[in-house]
Amino acid sequence: MPIFAYVKTGIYYDSITLLNLQKELSQCPGIKDAAVVMGTSVNQAILRQAGLWAEAFSKAGSDDLLMSLSASEEQFATKALEIAEASLKKSKFSSGSNEEYRPRSLGSAAKMLPQANVVLISLPGRFAGAETRKALEQNLHVMLFSDNVPLEQEIELKKLAQAKGLLLMGPDCGTAIIAGTGLGFTNVVRQGEIGIVGASGTGIQELTSLIHNYGGGISHAIGTGGRDLSLDVGAITMLQGITGLQSDPLTKVMVLISKPPHPTVMAKVLEQANLCNKPVIIHFLGATSDQMPKMPNSQLIYTKTLLETALTAVLLSQNKQPVQPPPLNKALWQNTIQHEKGLWKPGQRYFRGLYSGGTLAYEALYLLKKSLGKIYSNLSKDPEYRLKDPSKSIEHSIIDLGEDEYTVGRPHPMIDNTFRGQRLSQEAQDPEVALIMLDIVLGHGSQKDPLSVLLPRIQKAQEMKTAQGQHLTLIAYVCGTDLDPQNKADIEAKLKQQGVLVPHSNVEASQLASALLS
Repeated sequence: MPIFAYVKTGIYYDSITLLNLQKELSQCPGIKDAAVVMGTSVNQAILRQAGLWAEAFSKAGSDDLLMSLSASEEQFATKALEIAEASLKKSKFSSGSNEEYRPRSLGSAAKMLPQANVVLISLPGRFAGAETRKALEQNLHVMLFSDNVPLEQEIELKKLAQAKGLLLMGPDCGTAIIAGTGLGFTNVVRQGEIGIVGASGTGIQELTSLIHNYGGGISHAIGTGGRDLSLDVGAITMLQGITGLQSDPLTKVMVLISKPPHPTVMAKVLEQANLCNKPVIIHFLGATSDQMPKMPNSQLIYTKTLLETALTAVLLSQNKQPVQPPPLNKALWQNTIQHEKGLWKPGQRYFRGLYSGGTLAYEALYLLKKSLGKIYSNLSKDPEYRLKDPSKSIEHSIIDLGEDEYTVGRPHPMIDNTFRGQRLSQEAQDPEVALIMLDIVLGHGSQKDPLSVLLPRIQKAQEMKTAQGQHLTLIAYVCGTDLDPQNKADIEAKLKQQGVLVPHSNVEASQLASALLS
């Protein structure tokens, strides 16, 4: 089908608006496929890969809106573009006379809810800092969901919050739970006695879900934002979180999670944590014991995986001794492993990980490197193994599709799996690929029916491999709880019916992949 293109210059729309518009256009008569994205270089590369590229996009910039329609006839594309214009105008300027009034400023929102003391801010990064300052100056705590906020602004705003006795979670803070109320991307978990401070959104989601599934509960989960433990920021929010949980009567056990901090910042965090009179579990993803500063009389408990962290926290909250989680039950998986490997053809030797959760991708990268050696990734700190072009995988590769290069001007993959489904088809075409790993993160904020997009793409990828005379093995870990709105058990059952292997944790998924590829 021909491609019809439209460029709207110099105007920014948030990812939710783009997602809703893309869905609306895809359902228009005569439209086979549609894409609505901001014109970043990564998004333009995605349009090329998806077969939705038009020469009209070549001069577009990151502040230009691109709409691409694959239509059977020009009249259908023209009608769809008229619908798009009307939808964009409505989303930008009108709430409709029959709709509930929605405030357009922080001040008017505060007047509507004078008892509120927390503000969640989700704006393009270049605008978010100014609104955060307004909130702090009104003595409001802030969860700053926005990313791409300049580092200098983050430092300035966190120092202001600290001076006023306020908590600034973020920027790029996607997850928090305060006294049982979830903010951003959160799973539905029971309340309990375990408090978390984390510089990782999906790390908190994985940890809180595992704690719930082990029978424990959460008092609070405080997100700090990914740069908080850098040398420049100095762990301002994490140190505030430690102090808060230490004085919180609901919290019996504390957990700190992050990627490895700067050594100077790590020492500061551990020193304060060691002053607490409650058990404190430390999980710095991928950090080895020799990287930890030597602390005399330390009562801190170090764990190696999120699975071990969750189990340790639950046992300590129940006044029980921590134990190591069991390794992969090879007896349970042995027949499956032998069956899958027996279907692979000569030359099939690589895996591809397509993740929506950054921490889940990072943990899988760390665990699989131990057994498989070199793995390429857009998360790799080693320049030799960092993907030069994240739109193209090399050998063994793990891609975090939630990284900023993928989410500027398009929905996060936890909200919309359309691009991940396209990438799944792309990876399946590689004749050297034997295994694809996925995570599916449930909970509030995530796509209501993630399988509506993923399951047809999984089936298509399997069919593509069969047509090539090959076999594709898929592993999908579903991060969530029995209380999440997406129905975890139903999603796992449908995946299994499609021949997908479904482990019980991200660690088990990595161990299973290692057993298949070793």
